[in-house]
Amino acid sequence: MSWFAFSLFSVISLAIAELSLQKILNTSKALTPRTIAFLGYFLQSLCILPFVLIFFKAEFLSIFTAETFPRIVAVCIFSSIATIFYAKGFQVKNISISSIFGSFSIVVSTCLGIYFYSEGTSLVKFAGIIAILLSIVILNIKNVSLEKNHFYGLAAGFFYGICFVIDKGTVATITPAVYVFWLFLLSAFLCFMSNPKEVVVSIRNESFPTFKIIILTNICFLLYNLLTYTAYTAGGEVGKVDAINSSQIFLIILFEYFILKHKGSIGRKLLAATIAFAGVLIIGVYQ
Repeated sequence: MSWFAFSLFSVISLAIAELSLQKILNTSKALTPRTIAFLGYFLQSLCILPFVLIFFKAEFLSIFTAETFPRIVAVCIFSSIATIFYAKGFQVKNISISSIFGSFSIVVSTCLGIYFYSEGTSLVKFAGIIAILLSIVILNIKNVSLEKNHFYGLAAGFFYGICFVIDKGTVATITPAVYVFWLFLLSAFLCFMSNPKEVVVSIRNESFPTFKIIILTNICFLLYNLLTYTAYTAGGEVGKVDAINSSQIFLIILFEYFILKHKGSIGRKLLAATIAFAGVLIIGVYQ
């Protein structure tokens, strides 16, 4: 498959994961953002481990080189910070504003991708990316109800943008599955060690049904990450892949419209979705 196909599948997985995450954050009274980040990283590394040991055993320790290991440590630190901010950004009444701020990662990853990897600077590429950004803004242009936690989404976008750029450089030399295992295992360790007591107490006080939703959520996040990294190895530019992934909000809108029957501002939502679709189409056709 082409990098574009992998990106399309990754954005579907991301939309499902974010819907599940919203349910966890809005129903759980015990789990803190740090605990959610720890569980997410740990469960994803645990799920991918059997696959790695069966199919990539010879590459299991391939990250421990002078060039690769520092990259993984850097991503662990940045992604741990970003994930905690990301979770806090979703502890709001309206997650769409957090999604707007989180889309700042597109700007960061596009600029850094051009600087470090000499990625394309064509007008067509920028037109597609700008269309997706514009659609996200249009979707929420009348929504001025900002909450303090929304700004954590902006910080998360900044750090995620940096991570995406480092990710692309790393998976060019390491199998994505092996990279996911070590990256998320080390990230889980960092999240836990930053405040072990908080994590342990939070997990103990949570009910079992919530953990079933957490498992589903992180299976979807795992698929999203694997598909995204595979898109990089298939030739996808980091800015383009990030832009396509940021269009997940419109799959969420479709879910809210058809399943939850949220039909408010449908005209504006359809306009935004149309522009976003055009942006994705432009990026995909002019590869």
